[in-house]
Amino acid sequence: MDATSGSAAATTTEAAPITWLTGYEEVREAFKRRELRQASYDGAKETVFADTLVTLDGEPHDIRRRTEQPLFRPDMVAALENAIVPAAEQIIAQYKAAGEADLVDVARSVSTAMAAGIVGLDGCDSVVRLDELSALMAKLHEGVVIEWSTRSRDELLAEVAIARDRYRERFLTPALARREEMAVDADAAEDLIQLLLAHRDLLEMDPDKILRESVHYLVATAQTTATALVHGCQQIWSWIAACPGDTRKLDDLLFVQAAMNETLRLQPPSGWHMRIADTGLTLASGRRINAGETLGLHLVRANQDPSVFGDDADRFNPYRTTPRRVPAYGLAFGDGAHVCIGKRLTAGVPARAGASGVLAAIAMALFAAGCMPHHRRPPVAEPNTERRQYRSYPVVFGDGAGLGATAIGRPLPEVQPSAADA
Repeated sequence: MDATSGSAAATTTEAAPITWLTGYEEVREAFKRRELRQASYDGAKETVFADTLVTLDGEPHDIRRRTEQPLFRPDMVAALENAIVPAAEQIIAQYKAAGEADLVDVARSVSTAMAAGIVGLDGCDSVVRLDELSALMAKLHEGVVIEWSTRSRDELLAEVAIARDRYRERFLTPALARREEMAVDADAAEDLIQLLLAHRDLLEMDPDKILRESVHYLVATAQTTATALVHGCQQIWSWIAACPGDTRKLDDLLFVQAAMNETLRLQPPSGWHMRIADTGLTLASGRRINAGETLGLHLVRANQDPSVFGDDADRFNPYRTTPRRVPAYGLAFGDGAHVCIGKRLTAGVPARAGASGVLAAIAMALFAAGCMPHHRRPPVAEPNTERRQYRSYPVVFGDGAGLGATAIGRPLPEVQPSAADA
């Protein structure tokens, strides 16, 4: 695959040949073309993602998205961010009291608290309760990304089913019962469960569908945010180790926001997406796509296209500028009808007051608490997946004096698409 030219490489698997798109403009257009049906979560549909916003297509997807979009109106995003940051600071303070922690655990606790608020789960205001929910979401996330797993499929499916039923019993059922009693209308809905109940006739919602949609939001919000947060801190710490003069910028919102968006560009939550052509079409580049053809949209390569991001497109640079109409995070959130519904909450709006994005806001809370890589215990990559994740990232809390090149863990290597992604 050649990211420079944007050419596609054909790969053959047992399921179907895949044409890989690697250039930024071709991938961006493919996201927008309605003739290309998304096929990225076929394995997840077997577990907990059937009939969710991310797996629906066409009119059912459009209706679901229009119904749920009010959760991410600018005023709702601002209110969420204003509530999330103090909660994150309190959670971080609990970890700081111990002097050291695992950044993976901290990130998951903070992002799980945020996700619980968006979904409408009650009583998620202690580290113990958040740890329980986070552990369940981590297992359900394994089910969502089952196609990347290196574990026994049957064993993993059994574990996911147990986690799903435990989540239903411990968290969802009490929240549903409370919101049924509240009986708010759609305009007054403040969380996902309220919104789905208010539109249950339009969306043909039942408890099982609400469970799957709530898991979608929890996993998308908690797990992917936590992963991105750990990667972002790693990138910033590595940058400062090489450029110590920028240590003072750990409390500079625009710098941290730019660094988080640059991290998302280089390490998007999903490295590639799949599409199937329902009809034949021709892209603006002149590439002809045949009906039934399977396309792999390679986000990592597209986001490192030097024709768009410069000759150093494969390297982290928090001072990077991008062409007009090209987001700093590239295609990390996708584009078109399936663009991530929560991208404004996650990444914010550069240089706009009250829209820093939760990634930058939470990272700044960590830095304000003196969070830095542990000087003796290195990070450990997650061995049970082909995705780029840390299983553990030990950190300490102090005044920043110990931050240096020897304290920085090595970044994870790029993962290439494999037969599991067909």
